[in-house]
Amino acid sequence: MTVNNMSLDDKRRLAAELAPFILEQFRNNSEMIIPGTKKAVKIKTRTIDTGLISSDTHNAFNEAERVMNSAATFDELKAATQDATAIFRAILMGHKITGE
Repeated sequence: MTVNNMSLDDKRRLAAELAPFILEQFRNNSEMIIPGTKKAVKIKTRTIDTGLISSDTHNAFNEAERVMNSAATFDELKAATQDATAIFRAILMGHKITGE
């Protein structure tokens, strides 16, 4: 069976099974072979493990989510969405969110 012939559920199951192996390879190797070629490229990855995200970041995200859920006006929702976006950006870029 090829991936093209798999159902979406089968693809998701396969991805879930392969994810730990792939992440381990990214952590241990700075090269990746481009699928379908014999070329290797240098890569730089940053894997996100929620267990490594600081409690300040968790608290900031929980607060932003609370404000988003309780927003009564468009401006409140916009501000809360901008806060949540800043938190996502900080997580993806590798910066900590510090408490105020």
